[in-house]
Amino acid sequence: MKYLSNLTKIILLGFIINLTASILYVKNFDQNIIVENTYKNQMIKADIAYYNLNAAKILNNLKNKEKIFNQEYYRSFLPQIIIATYYKIINREIIENQYSLDLEKEKEIIFKTNNGKTGFFFLQILIYFISVYAFYKVLLNHFPKKYSLLVLGLLTIEPTINQYHSSFFTESIYISLMIVLLSLTLLKKKNYKIFVSMGLLLGLMYAQRSISIGLFLPIIIFLIITEKKKANTNHYYNDQHDDCNIIYWNDKL
Repeated sequence: MKYLSNLTKIILLGFIINLTASILYVKNFDQNIIVENTYKNQMIKADIAYYNLNAAKILNNLKNKEKIFNQEYYRSFLPQIIIATYYKIINREIIENQYSLDLEKEKEIIFKTNNGKTGFFFLQILIYFISVYAFYKVLLNHFPKKYSLLVLGLLTIEPTINQYHSSFFTESIYISLMIVLLSLTLLKKKNYKIFVSMGLLLGLMYAQRSISIGLFLPIIIFLIITEKKKANTNHYYNDQHDDCNIIYWNDKL
């Protein structure tokens, strides 16, 4: 360990802590228990059950070559798409009893156990740590390395943020998208590709959590202020350069 940089140590420590928590969480709570004569999965409840159920419907529609989306969504629709995509890739089922895919029969649904949940959490952790590392690289252009490392350390081990990586809640991927958006916003040099990417990220964040509907306002205000300040600074230096040229040529004459 003494040959590893502080950056590598912090990232490894945070990654190992999160992955260990996910493994233990799945091991201890990925089981169905009987509650009021109904099977309940200890990990999949409330909104998480809704997302997993709709992910199972998407997989079922794909299997039967039907319309992928054939219902109205009352919650964010990206989470179930992500879950369905993951289980499609690993070719595993989400629920035991496929006949009970109607919401009216929700009490009859039995969610499968030992079906690759740890892998899903691993991907969430990986995406989060990639976004945090990208954010760290951007911070180096604004702050000293020690302060950037401090922010990196807080983001990698802060429990109220990292707890979401070991669940199907929407917050894990949402926070990762937000960190990437913040990284793009803080870039000193931006072109149209950066602005398009920011717009796409805002759209994905809204699809992940509808609370993002108003997030574009502070982003636009920040960009207007910073870009205007940058333009004024460049204009000042250009004027100074022109004045120096005039003085130089006057002296030559």
